[in-house]
Amino acid sequence: MEICCFPQSISTYFCFATFFEFYKFQSISIILSPYHPYLLIPFRTLLIYSLNGYDIFKKFSVSLLTTINFYDKVVLRSNDILRKIQSQTITKIVKDLCIKANLELRGDVVSTLEKGLNNEDNPRAKRILQILIENASLAREKKLPICQDTGVAIVFIDIGQDVQIIGDDLFSAINQGIKLGYEDGSCRKSVVNDPIIRENTNDNTPGIIHYNFITGDKLKITVMPKGFGCENRSCIKMLLPTAEIGEIKKVIIDAVKDAGPDACPPFVLGIGLGGTMDKAAQLSKEALLSPIDKSSLQTHIARLEQEIFEEVNSLNIGPMGLGGKTTVLGVNILTYPTHIGGLPVAININCHALRSASCYV
Repeated sequence: MEICCFPQSISTYFCFATFFEFYKFQSISIILSPYHPYLLIPFRTLLIYSLNGYDIFKKFSVSLLTTINFYDKVVLRSNDILRKIQSQTITKIVKDLCIKANLELRGDVVSTLEKGLNNEDNPRAKRILQILIENASLAREKKLPICQDTGVAIVFIDIGQDVQIIGDDLFSAINQGIKLGYEDGSCRKSVVNDPIIRENTNDNTPGIIHYNFITGDKLKITVMPKGFGCENRSCIKMLLPTAEIGEIKKVIIDAVKDAGPDACPPFVLGIGLGGTMDKAAQLSKEALLSPIDKSSLQTHIARLEQEIFEEVNSLNIGPMGLGGKTTVLGVNILTYPTHIGGLPVAININCHALRSASCYV
């Protein structure tokens, strides 16, 4: 069935759709007027109405049009409504973030190092903490990497559903930014192209990229360079669902004991609880992005964070494994629903040089 409409507003067109839904027509074609006086833009479009899920707009070509909702469902979002971001912009931001993260230690990390220094009794531990704080200051001042291991570039992308990337694909744009950032920032290239053959890619690509889709038209990019002295000591344990808090803590504390001086303490612990094996591992990495001086909003998780913090700092591993009560700077836990039959626990250990930088586009 075909209807020619010349109403004065978009909403009138949907009156026809409501009418035809009521009378159970399977589909109609609505030919809109060639000009809409309210939008003040010329457009010609063919709208196909289908009763299946109110999928009204099957085919359209519109110059400019806002999002239209029908029965609280979005039924049209023109390409011109999507916020366009050039891939070159993303490349430049990733490049800058790679440099910033490697050269400027996060403020919350510096603060906790200073707090550890003030609370430390062991003279050797105090001296090491002083050196670490001085090192971070010199790196920022002289624009040099905080650590010689500038790590694998881990990139977290929060991308709005109303964002469209123009130009290169997102994966290529991000890796081009990593390549340029590690070159211009004089950062060591540490990535090999195959875990067995192990030939260096000579540009520190590809990075490890995590994509997260969100509402809106914003894009958030976070770069976390992760060195492998501490990454090699990270681990995951699949516990039974009957595991109690004491067993969870034991797994985490044992991981810290095993790491000892090898992972360059004092540490920051990112812990993922729940989900599946892969989800718990991702949570543990994301937990390292949380401010280490902030506790979880969940009371029972905040209590667990504090208990682990206190028990780890009683191990006397200390800065660089030479003794002291500053073995860990912070403990951050993220959780996710899991299966009735298990309890994944992932521990991502980071050294004192916890590096990350973020930018909103």
